[in-house]
Amino acid sequence: MDQLISIVQFGSIGPLQPKSSKLTITLLVTACCVFAVTTGYDAGLMNGINMMPQYVDWFQLTTVTKSLSVCSSYFGWFIAAIFMGPVVECTGRKGGIFISVILKLVGIALMASSQSVGMFIGGRIILGWAKGTAAIASATGVTVG
Repeated sequence: MDQLISIVQFGSIGPLQPKSSKLTITLLVTACCVFAVTTGYDAGLMNGINMMPQYVDWFQLTTVTKSLSVCSSYFGWFIAAIFMGPVVECTGRKGGIFISVILKLVGIALMASSQSVGMFIGGRIILGWAKGTAAIASATGVTVG
């Protein structure tokens, strides 16, 4: 409660917050734009990979499996939205970001070493789970400080 009172009195969340509210808003909007661009880039990259004949031939992809490989990261976002809020609350912002990094490494390793469509899609789901966890932990950092 004392921290909330000091925020209201002094208008500052922490020592690293810029003194200018215009700069704070600019940084927040920039961070949101970067997050949106990287999410869009991921979907665009997967669409580009789906057009590569080597990839299609290796996994023997159909239209359904191509679509599933693109949208599977959003299933991971769904998992994060349901389960990771309480986890980030227990571990804190830094713990949530650490969990996100570990999940990203696992997902990328699974995707890079995949020998079947199921492994690749599983890696994409874990990667989406990590991105959702990072979003939850980052939002906690912005609102709590």
